[in-house]
Amino acid sequence: MTFEIVTESGESSELVFRPGDVRASSRGWIDGREILRFDVPVTDPLPMGYHDVRLAARPDEPMRLIVAPHRCYLPQELERNAAVWGISAQLYSLKRPENWGLGTSPIWRNWWIWQPHWGRR
Repeated sequence: MTFEIVTESGESSELVFRPGDVRASSRGWIDGREILRFDVPVTDPLPMGYHDVRLAARPDEPMRLIVAPHRCYLPQELERNAAVWGISAQLYSLKRPENWGLGTSPIWRNWWIWQPHWGRR
């Protein structure tokens, strides 16, 4: 099987995989058809981002490949176990009856105003 990997920036590379070279890591059935899962190593490092993978035999059905860091950013203060205060909110969750819950800027302002009452200095 030949796969084409197209990165976010449009660069393209090819990956050849022979199912006989690797054992299936799991199996399942969907609509009476056996589905095999293979863990295929990608030999060339890929940049972080959202990339498309296309099977050469089915180029019209791309799969999404997301490359993420091994761990998220950690401020130096937290690495040193310093006592810090913080708050986070998923912006899409900040909503009011008069909007559609898209995290509009008036909501951000109202949310920020309340932070001193919660412990922000």
